[in-house]
Amino acid sequence: MRYDAETMTDRLIIALAQLNPIVGGVAANLAKAKAEVAKLPPVDLVLFPELFMAGYPPEDLVLRPSFVKACKEAVEELAREFAAGPAILMGLPWRDGDKLHNAVAFLNGGKIETLRYKFDLPNYGVFDEKRVFQPGPAPGPISFKGVRIGVPICEDIWTEETSETLAETGAEILLSPNGSPFERNKDDVRLNLVVARVTETGLPLAYLNQVGGQDELVFDGASFVLNADRSLALQMPMFEEAVAITEWRRGEKGWHMVPSTTVKLPENEEETWKACVLGLRDYVDKNKFPGVVLGLSGQYHNAHPAGLHIPWHPPNCLRLYIHKATSRNERERLQAHQPPWQPPQQNQCLPKAPAPRRGICFYRRNHASPEHKPSRFLLHSPEA
Repeated sequence: MRYDAETMTDRLIIALAQLNPIVGGVAANLAKAKAEVAKLPPVDLVLFPELFMAGYPPEDLVLRPSFVKACKEAVEELAREFAAGPAILMGLPWRDGDKLHNAVAFLNGGKIETLRYKFDLPNYGVFDEKRVFQPGPAPGPISFKGVRIGVPICEDIWTEETSETLAETGAEILLSPNGSPFERNKDDVRLNLVVARVTETGLPLAYLNQVGGQDELVFDGASFVLNADRSLALQMPMFEEAVAITEWRRGEKGWHMVPSTTVKLPENEEETWKACVLGLRDYVDKNKFPGVVLGLSGQYHNAHPAGLHIPWHPPNCLRLYIHKATSRNERERLQAHQPPWQPPQQNQCLPKAPAPRRGICFYRRNHASPEHKPSRFLLHSPEA
């Protein structure tokens, strides 16, 4: 059913979809959104990450009118698909006259009912949104089932202005879609940031981040919810797709989320390792490379590039080459410890790893011994 703004409720079920989009893959992102919503239990509202339909960061793709149009048409199709519910908050690029915005569309009753635009555009580090987007006006809350929901988009919660504006205009819950890339210990930075916004506004805040690798960036997920008393009501996993079903209730002091699962997050070397695995996996998979070739010198440090593939590569997609330039003892040591996920007959000892005619080669030099030549880490298509 369509949820009218006038329909008052004291309970909401909100799904937080921490998913991995493909930049430029509008059809694939639409298919994923449809599949995830279709398999949900009964919920009132589904929140997707920032610019999910386009993939984040879309960069110059949003300067193509055909791409912006494709994103709009995909979101309209999603709205029609779930005209009977649930309502959906979906991120996409949106052209309004001569201005292009980083937007969130509110889908309800089979159509795009309203939109909210990102107010504070980041323009530092890996971000250059001011080059391709224009900032929107200060957003007001969206009325849904008698609940006023504020939707600050990513950078909007890094300063106090947008959240305070939403609180002053009657917001009762803040749902924040994000595309925030991984850095060491950034989960602590985000938590402190959200604590500040919750303290200033007195409102509960759900922080939803995307997950996945995109070129040199890795998005770690680690979405969470803080209640107005600054208690942690939900902690979602790092580096994994996940959908959390959250229950919200109206009480004497306003809205709060009923406490749910809090996952323990990896720290230090573990989180760095998982970021590398995810980034490499998505680089290979999203570029549709059929496999990986590793040129190994036999040194112990070669376990690291080989081990990056263990969690996700099928055995027939990984081939190891051992350079004859290394000592016999090193070759025997490597061959004596065949990893269980790699059939021994697929490992070969060659004078050097053959360079493909097409593909990408990464070189790493072995500094332990000056006579050793660089090892090659090759991503290529076997039929090249």
